[in-house]
Amino acid sequence: MDDNQIPKMDYDADEVINEFKEKIKWPKGEEVEAVVKPDKMPLRVLISLLITLVGGGIAYYMMLPALNIHDSQFYMFIVLLVAIFVAAFAFVCKANKKVERKEYVKKKTLVPLIILLNQKCFTVNNVNPVK
Repeated sequence: MDDNQIPKMDYDADEVINEFKEKIKWPKGEEVEAVVKPDKMPLRVLISLLITLVGGGIAYYMMLPALNIHDSQFYMFIVLLVAIFVAAFAFVCKANKKVERKEYVKKKTLVPLIILLNQKCFTVNNVNPVK
């Protein structure tokens, strides 16, 4: 073969990829589970709720929001409670140390955050027009 001659490349890219996949065992989607549920979940949720209760009590004492759906401080208080619960749940589940648990915490705290955002987006503040 001359140095100036181009090598013959008559192959299909799909054939090469399939041959490569046959040589290396690729895990199927069902085989890999990255989300790991921490053990003793009821206890962890209870501890998170107790931390939220203490943090919410302190926040209520400092903010003193009116328990009225038209008060914007009430919604800020609810947002703060959800944030405290999410942070406490992540801390109790040790999500900062294990990636698998971090994914579990993300998955489980998504629902309260969506409900909270949905409630906040659809509330209307009563504003008195200026005369």
